[in-house]
Amino acid sequence: MPPIFADTSVDLAAHETVARFPVNTFLENIVVAENGTLFVTNHEAGQIVRLSPGEEPSVYATSEGKVAGLALLPDGGLLVTGWSAPDSATGAAVPTISRVAPDGTVTTLAEAEQGVAGSTAIAFGRSARSHFSLRGD
Repeated sequence: MPPIFADTSVDLAAHETVARFPVNTFLENIVVAENGTLFVTNHEAGQIVRLSPGEEPSVYATSEGKVAGLALLPDGGLLVTGWSAPDSATGAAVPTISRVAPDGTVTTLAEAEQGVAGSTAIAFGRSARSHFSLRGD
């Protein structure tokens, strides 16, 4: 682990721990719903974890691949960027954009064939258009 993470953390501001995850859990992004519920992407596990006020963390949705960027949709669903599960023949994963319905159902909306180039972040602008950060190769 890089030296910056080797030492005990330093409190820079007042805070409250709302959940603990196993060592080496790769939490990538977080969004907060109006009711205070937190949604966090567990990148390597392909999970979106829900942390509702006063409740234990629970898996809200699972992707077959990896999840990265996360944004709330007006209907309470989520828009998620990530990668597919590795292809069984080539081992390659392709970038994806998926929708998670309010019931946790995951639907892939677009992949590399539709022009997805890989993204780790997503946000909505004032016009409600989505914006993605793309990784350059």
